[in-house]
Amino acid sequence: MNITVERADISTESRNLSKRVEEFRSGLLQLIQDLPDNPAVTRVSEKCYMISSKDLTQTFIGKTRDGKEKRVVNSIWSPEMHDFKHQYKRIAVILNSKGKFEDICQTLDRIIDNGGYTTWSTEWGMRLTWPEKFHPGVIENIKRLWRPEDEKV
Repeated sequence: MNITVERADISTESRNLSKRVEEFRSGLLQLIQDLPDNPAVTRVSEKCYMISSKDLTQTFIGKTRDGKEKRVVNSIWSPEMHDFKHQYKRIAVILNSKGKFEDICQTLDRIIDNGGYTTWSTEWGMRLTWPEKFHPGVIENIKRLWRPEDEKV
């Protein structure tokens, strides 16, 4: 009889933990999608915006593969690069695909540290990758949300 009660308690606790992880995930995804939009864009509608051509080129400090700081000129004219709301949704999709709590946390840390995410696929029997880079402003906003202690330093 005691064993049955313990198993029931473990099952109940497991369901409660799964529910809490799901609440955490949905809350985090909502917070990410509510982050501020690109200040350089003027929204015409949800999927349409205007941006000045002078704002398409940005200079920021990046890191080389060996960890040294380097001045980087970002001249990406892709519309997705400057649409923060689109990138927040993309990050939400990536995080939503992660099952475990640890995977969500590690993926978000990896996105912040690398400035992007690499999607892996094994379609057609080959290993394919699609690297995605996110706008430095998107990474900065996510970093402020996820690592607020870094702001104080």
